[in-house]
Amino acid sequence: MKKPYAIVATVLTGASLPLIALYCTTPSAPSLDQPSPYFIALSMFFVRRALHSAAALGSLVPLALFCAFLPSLFRGSGRVPARMFALSLLVTVLNIAWYLWHWHTSDIYQGPYYVAVTILVNILCAVCLCFAAWRGRTRDAFGLSLAVHWGVFAWLSSYALPYLGEHL
Repeated sequence: MKKPYAIVATVLTGASLPLIALYCTTPSAPSLDQPSPYFIALSMFFVRRALHSAAALGSLVPLALFCAFLPSLFRGSGRVPARMFALSLLVTVLNIAWYLWHWHTSDIYQGPYYVAVTILVNILCAVCLCFAAWRGRTRDAFGLSLAVHWGVFAWLSSYALPYLGEHL
């Protein structure tokens, strides 16, 4: 069943992702409010190499993935598919591996406070999103499905895999 508000709500929600990506990617040293996520930095790099255009176009990658990952949101589907729960778990596991891999350099270059705060934010995001994705598999609620879907991509665009090396 097509819901008339589904398209508008999905487009408006997805439109915030490039703004989050642009805000969180800073040209200078990462800070607590601008952690320079690796996912966005990598997409900006590849867009710039492939299209020979402004790197800021790389911030549109989360929006494109948001729209492509679950097109049934545009029809008003309320179920959270298993792949969204799997993506939440995958990002959680990647974050754990990321912090273990960069543990020594992150403490040296970014400082223990930055590392501790980004770890706490990532733990909070992981717990909330995995729980909501699991809960959304048993409920048929469009708002919950949209929130889980947006939350995972907003997490990827902000604090997931933050830059932990030398200052740029």
